Amino acid sequence: MNQKLQILSHFNFQKFKILTSSYNGITPSIQFKPININRLYSICLNNYRFFSTPVTTPLTVTTKKKLNQTTKIKIRPLPEISSKTPRYIAYGIIGISIWATAIAISFNHQRINSSSVKESLFNVKNHPKAIQHLGRNINFAPPQWWPFPSQRKFPWISGNINQLKGIVDFKYWVEGSDGKGIVKFHSVRSLKDGGKWNIVEFNLTTEDGKIISLIE
Repeated sequence: MNQKLQILSHFNFQKFKILTSSYNGITPSIQFKPININRLYSICLNNYRFFSTPVTTPLTVTTKKKLNQTTKIKIRPLPEISSKTPRYIAYGIIGISIWATAIAISFNHQRINSSSVKESLFNVKNHPKAIQHLGRNINFAPPQWWPFPSQRKFPWISGNINQLKGIVDFKYWVEGSDGKGIVKFHSVRSLKDGGKWNIVEFNLTTEDGKIISLIE
């Protein structure tokens, strides 16, 4: 109680002014002199606490490292950066090989479907000498260097077929019921004869090296 009275002693009640007025029956009002709020607030904070609830501040707990605890740092050498040039060279070789193989297969497919190759195979199938040495059912055969099993649907036609320039020169393997052989065909277009094709070579070479001419 004494503490509260000490605080109230700071108020200057003697300087209050009572204003009386009878205007329109209004009751007198009391006008207080302005009080220095900042000074009063500082006094209250320094001496007393008038808060309804205690003010709490978050506590930060700091942990200290143990004195005997030491951090071990393991020093390792930097990894060696390997050169990627050999890898890029290998990728380039693989890519070029795939590209070249695709082009070769596409050209071979065009040669298989050419009229010159089809007509030469038809003549070999029905030629008496070819049937005598190779037997019946003569058809395309894969070359000897072909690593996969025999597949007649994928023959390899090597050579050049250029009808615009007037040159047809190719060879391919054939197989019958009695053996295998290589068919060679070479024809040239002559401008002197009005663009007529002249067969230069058309023969069959058997596996034992025997050459049989198929030109009639």
